[in-house]
Amino acid sequence: MRKVLSILSLFVLLFWCEANSEAERKPWFYFGGALDLGINIHWADFNRLQDIPNCCPKFRTTTGVGWNLALLFQRELHKDWQARLRLGFDYEGIQFKENEFIGNTPVKYVTDLNQIVLVPVNVEHSLKPKLYGIYLEPSILYNVYDNLWLNLGLNLTQFVLTKVDQKEEIVSPDNIVFIDGSRIRNQYNDLDIPSVKKLYFRPLLGISYDFKVFGYALISPEVRFAFPLNNISNVDWKVSYINIGATIRFPVYPPPEIHYYYDTVYVRDTSTVAILGLKESRVFLTETKATLTEKKKVSDGYLFKTYISEKYTREVPKLSQLSTDIKVLGRSRQGEIQENPTLTIEELETEEMFPLLPYVFFPEGSANLDSASVKLIPRDKTKEFDENNLSWNTLAIYSELLNIIGKRLKLNPSA
Repeated sequence: MRKVLSILSLFVLLFWCEANSEAERKPWFYFGGALDLGINIHWADFNRLQDIPNCCPKFRTTTGVGWNLALLFQRELHKDWQARLRLGFDYEGIQFKENEFIGNTPVKYVTDLNQIVLVPVNVEHSLKPKLYGIYLEPSILYNVYDNLWLNLGLNLTQFVLTKVDQKEEIVSPDNIVFIDGSRIRNQYNDLDIPSVKKLYFRPLLGISYDFKVFGYALISPEVRFAFPLNNISNVDWKVSYINIGATIRFPVYPPPEIHYYYDTVYVRDTSTVAILGLKESRVFLTETKATLTEKKKVSDGYLFKTYISEKYTREVPKLSQLSTDIKVLGRSRQGEIQENPTLTIEELETEEMFPLLPYVFFPEGSANLDSASVKLIPRDKTKEFDENNLSWNTLAIYSELLNIIGKRLKLNPSA
């Protein structure tokens, strides 16, 4: 029993947490159970059942205690209307008791069982039907006001046990027995009720009031009355009940609809290039690349986010004016860098002397000056000749030997 209670407690806790998470969703249907206790009412006007001996003058309407357990399925049809299906198991038995005064009844005294006498006696006729049934009960509920509901349905009961116990027992006087030596006669146990209608139809009217518990479950106290229409046997005998109890119902939500969301994020990078001679600015796409797609769980589905990288080039006109900035740094004799160094200017004069070889070499067997390794400029160009403009090279200076000597003799004729 403790394990069952623990499991039920855990179920209620889990349901409460689930119900809170479903706050904004509409239930698909409600599922739950019911437990009722009540009064069984047997409307009767007969003296005995068929083929079962009984001396009772008449059995009349009587009541007894009954109960039922049920499973519930309930769904909303409209704002104020709901449909309910109830499947349950119940007990609808009672006990008829009728007292009768019988005069001049043949009996025996308990003190002398060998003598039969006629005396008036009080007897009690008892008839105890045992009725257990499985029932199906479709119904419609109407919201009368606030959380108050009116229930109209049809009860279809399949009786699975229809037995009856019967007896007639002496109530008074206490010192007598029937002629068979017993205070009870016409006693039968577990007899089948004759001509019983095991499938029993009854209209049903009920009223209930809803209370919310555990967040979104409903507990509803209820009162139900079944109206008898036909006899349960072949005598004037109808069965109905008034039940008082409660139902508990838990919402069942449809599977959540999964939504898919798509988002694109553009990451743009622009490079600026200055072009000489360009008249106006222009921008153009140079590269596009889908870098990443990520999947993320959101409350009602999934979000797919794609990142796209785009590279643009922006060309702008370039100004032709050149602007420079020169910064002069110097190093001191100690090796230190200085922003305003001291500039020391040194002038060096170098003199190099090239000796003149006073020989002219001719090829063997030739006296032609043109074939020698020296040059001789024409007379009209002697004024333009300047030995200081010659290359500082010994062979180059030797090739100008005749021109150098001629120039010096011209400048110093007395030499």
